[in-house]
Amino acid sequence: MQRVLVLVITLLVFATPALAGQFGPATPLVQPGQFALGLGVFSYSDDWDFEAFTTDARQTQIFTQATLGLFSRWESYLRLGLADLRVDGAIGGSSFRDDYQPYGTVGIKGLFRQGSYLDFGGFAEGSYFMDYEDSAGSAKLEVDDALAVNAGLIFQMEIEGALLYAGPFFHYREADFSYRNPGGTPAAFSGTAESDSNFGGFLGIRWPVAKDLAIEAEVQLRDKVSAGAAVSFLF
Repeated sequence: MQRVLVLVITLLVFATPALAGQFGPATPLVQPGQFALGLGVFSYSDDWDFEAFTTDARQTQIFTQATLGLFSRWESYLRLGLADLRVDGAIGGSSFRDDYQPYGTVGIKGLFRQGSYLDFGGFAEGSYFMDYEDSAGSAKLEVDDALAVNAGLIFQMEIEGALLYAGPFFHYREADFSYRNPGGTPAAFSGTAESDSNFGGFLGIRWPVAKDLAIEAEVQLRDKVSAGAAVSFLF
């Protein structure tokens, strides 16, 4: 069975080549008052609508996450990290790219019901990203005040200690943008960039490899596929 779990984790992690990290299963990682610290990486990809056009946006997030057990079946988490941003054809046909900037996420999740074979829970989280900018010649694009909200349902089952989980989720992401091109056409425009769709699905696994150590891997489907993995240490 362990070989099967390793294979599932490998497939999840490498489902995409390397904006939201893993959601995780509904079962709390820690007990009430207990604390966990995690490290992870997530590759995000989705279609963004820039009002005048829709294009692919990609982001690699590297983060550390602190998780606190609130009460029976529920926990909260704070995620701090760095994330870059790449947007295809966003500056007069040239791709927009900026290096890693700080971001943060706060969230809560837990179990609504435990069944004989299938558990049911949910989560909600919000993220804020620092400003990005890039230029090509005289043209310049700025992406500011990027926000992301995710909320969903989690269905899960335990197989020899590992939690397999999946579910639907609602996601919303927006950011202010401004484009300037002195002497070019158009000279300037601004607006709000938003995720092109608002619903998706996810699939993942949590595997406790030791008493105080667990790893997670997850795939998320929006308009594009995103994937990531994390390791958590319990205290």
